[in-house]
Amino acid sequence: MPVTGSVSILKTPGGTALFEGPVKNVLEYRCVQCHNNKVSNGGLNLQNRDLVFKGDSKGPFIVPGNPEKSRIWKVIILPQTHSSAMPADGWGLNSDDLRSFLAWIERGADWPTGSKGKLQVRSYEEGE
Repeated sequence: MPVTGSVSILKTPGGTALFEGPVKNVLEYRCVQCHNNKVSNGGLNLQNRDLVFKGDSKGPFIVPGNPEKSRIWKVIILPQTHSSAMPADGWGLNSDDLRSFLAWIERGADWPTGSKGKLQVRSYEEGE
């Protein structure tokens, strides 16, 4: 389900609040299991924020202010039947999470350094 336009950002909090709330939650529970310091599927290590913005030979995974050039955004909006769709568990992100990611990237993808920006591998069994 594509989420486009910037109307959606009007009802969401600012950049850091978006990261520390819904964005970090999705990254920790849905993404970092396969994209971390030990396993970096697709070359993406979400536990290294600098590499996320720097990227690899294909370019950055997140381009602050530009979702259309952000590789993460491109794969999370793909239909779950697409071979490159993420998360790869077959369960796409809900529309609220997609709006949060869109707003976060559009507003500059503010990702704090230090403990507030550090991602942990989490599972629903431990946290919910």
